[in-house]
Amino acid sequence: MHNDPLNRQPLRPRLIIGLTLLLFIPCLRSHADGMALIPETAWIQPGTTFTVGVQISTQPGWHTYWLNPGDSGMAPALHWTLPDGIRMGALHFPTPHYMEADGLVTYGYENEVTLLADFHADSTLQGTGVVLRLNAQWMVCLDMCMFRKQSVELSIPVKPTKPPRRLVTTNRFDAARAALPVPMPGWTAQAQAVGSEWLLHITPPPGHPFNPESGIQFFAMKRGAVNPTPAGTWNRQEAQWTLRLPKGPEPPAAPETLDGILVFPSNRTDPPHATAILIRATILPPG
Repeated sequence: MHNDPLNRQPLRPRLIIGLTLLLFIPCLRSHADGMALIPETAWIQPGTTFTVGVQISTQPGWHTYWLNPGDSGMAPALHWTLPDGIRMGALHFPTPHYMEADGLVTYGYENEVTLLADFHADSTLQGTGVVLRLNAQWMVCLDMCMFRKQSVELSIPVKPTKPPRRLVTTNRFDAARAALPVPMPGWTAQAQAVGSEWLLHITPPPGHPFNPESGIQFFAMKRGAVNPTPAGTWNRQEAQWTLRLPKGPEPPAAPETLDGILVFPSNRTDPPHATAILIRATILPPG
């Protein structure tokens, strides 16, 4: 089974030569650099959904990338081989960090990140255990970038009763979930293409203390939809806020949506205390 979050969009021309050279950099590995699969529960129960953590670790100071890496880099590409009776669900990325170097804007994670992969066990699942196998490719960067490739597997018992969470990893999963972007009930979002720009119109729920001047940023989920930028310009008209963003090389068009996350600064104190909220903006027709 296959889950590939890599958006294979054209990179800006100035990046092509540099990324081509990366193919020839040897893949050096240390004990702090690699991928591991971590089960959240002690076993899985047929007929239920369960979660596995995909832990990506780097050497200190190095970073990996979000599903939209930005101006450079590569999102993790995960290829699963699953046994009969196990189906892949959603793959969840925690809110990434904004990173800027040498005029390039990227989105990713320093040192370590845990992605959350959901699976469903069929009610007809047989046997006393299953093995999940993952072939993965990703990129790590510091002053230079290197490709990584690794195959890992995870054996999980199967029992007919509800499993407990593994105490040794409870904090890890709680932290990963707390860092996920959350849905936006009560929010409305529309995107309007005007020349070389997007006008992203955001209306928060009544009474919400939305203040984009505090450093709130928009990260597009699809590479090529929006050119990564250090900051956009916000304007307010009554209850609606509008963010001006530069279009990317492959912007979506109606009836598609402009999807992304609004990322809140880490020092904010206003509720809700989410790191980011999910945005699905309806694209308005031209005119």
